[in-house]
Amino acid sequence: MLASLLLSSMKYDLVRIIDGDTISSTDLGRQSLYSADDIGKNKAEVAFNKIKILNGNKNMEFKNEYLDSYNVETLLYKINIVLDATDSFKTRELINQYCVREGIPWVMTSSYGHMGQLKFINPGKTSCLECMTAGRDLIPINCHYDSVEPYVPQSVSSISTSIVSQFLSGIILDGDLRFIDFNSMEIDRIKIERRPSCKVCQNRIFPLLTDEKIKGRQLY
Repeated sequence: MLASLLLSSMKYDLVRIIDGDTISSTDLGRQSLYSADDIGKNKAEVAFNKIKILNGNKNMEFKNEYLDSYNVETLLYKINIVLDATDSFKTRELINQYCVREGIPWVMTSSYGHMGQLKFINPGKTSCLECMTAGRDLIPINCHYDSVEPYVPQSVSSISTSIVSQFLSGIILDGDLRFIDFNSMEIDRIKIERRPSCKVCQNRIFPLLTDEKIKGRQLY
């Protein structure tokens, strides 16, 4: 949620926070906007209300929903860029398919242990998520499944916010995958080329964009 605070302070036309999850005690160490009094409340609403105190929230709104195939078009409507901080790889695949179909850039992020991971995806110009995974089902690696040092998601949020700002400022960004080791302060950069056989960004096949909702948050 730090990214929401940072983006709102930049006075963009609209920042939309989407999260159907509730705050638990494990969130307190890695999310500076939350306190013990917020446990059990919706994450997006709490973040919205606290940021409102800081800057008035004239350019913000929140949605107390999980992103899925039923609501993706409504929740991401009129969005210029998506910043992903989800706990589900299936959700990332859904975001990738929707953003590729609609031509919307997005930033994939994850945090685990003392490591952070980021990839910028600009449909038609960089590789997409499917180019990287080649359709393989990957095990989610993020703070929902793995222990994470409190400073890692905060740092990843700051870096991903910088990526959003650079793109909206007209800076051309690559689609390479970056692993950040916050212990050694080293960044490993893996070049991800656009894959000619990619079913999503090349063949434009979007199996998750369907009216047949897959039930169960673990799948999204």
